[in-house]
Amino acid sequence: MRRILEFVERQGAVTAEQIRQEFFVSLPTIYRDLRELMRQNLLMQENGRFQRTREQTVTTSLDFRGGINIAQKKAIAAEAAKLVRDHSVIFIDASTTANQLIEHLSRFKDLTILTNGLATAMHLKQAGLRTYCVGGALVDNSLAVSGRLATEMLREFSIDLLLFSAHGVNDAGFIVDPSEKETNLRRYLLKNAAVSVFLCDGSKFGRSSIFNIAPLHQVDYLVTNAGPHVRDAEVRRRIIVV
Repeated sequence: MRRILEFVERQGAVTAEQIRQEFFVSLPTIYRDLRELMRQNLLMQENGRFQRTREQTVTTSLDFRGGINIAQKKAIAAEAAKLVRDHSVIFIDASTTANQLIEHLSRFKDLTILTNGLATAMHLKQAGLRTYCVGGALVDNSLAVSGRLATEMLREFSIDLLLFSAHGVNDAGFIVDPSEKETNLRRYLLKNAAVSVFLCDGSKFGRSSIFNIAPLHQVDYLVTNAGPHVRDAEVRRRIIVV
């Protein structure tokens, strides 16, 4: 089902026959998987074609998102880790891309890591890293914590480096997301972290969603596997392509 969802995301809207031709699987099997994806509110059907559910009405579950474009996310995280410095205070958001950073952090000295992701906090602690998890309201269909209480806690820290991802980047150059609470938290972090790093695999360019987090030029670094989508002038410092 994950491969079907990725195919639909790439194509925009497809028929069951197009999916069958792509994966060489029987139509009954295809329809079974499509029904399950619709049951999870990840796909919708219009005029005989299947497409992603309207972005403003759905946040894909953490476990499902974690398995999409995993190789690209790992490569992006490995490159982004080169921006980390010893003795830093770092914020890693609850995104599955940022979560891939954890395996690279143990080599640094005296890090303090903040996160709004419950799963991320658990993985950080298992890696033996000094970890603070912000408090607040849990976001639907996610193990992310956001809201006013989360922002209030972050005011206690001087953050050297922000590493985050989001739903995508729309055609107008805005980083976008369907979660209002996480959007507000990211806006606060972008204004208050000394350096910001946006992690974005190629599938996320050209996506739309209900909330604009910030224009892309407000981030210091963009780490991606899809350089042709953007120009160096669109970020404060530079684009790093893996």
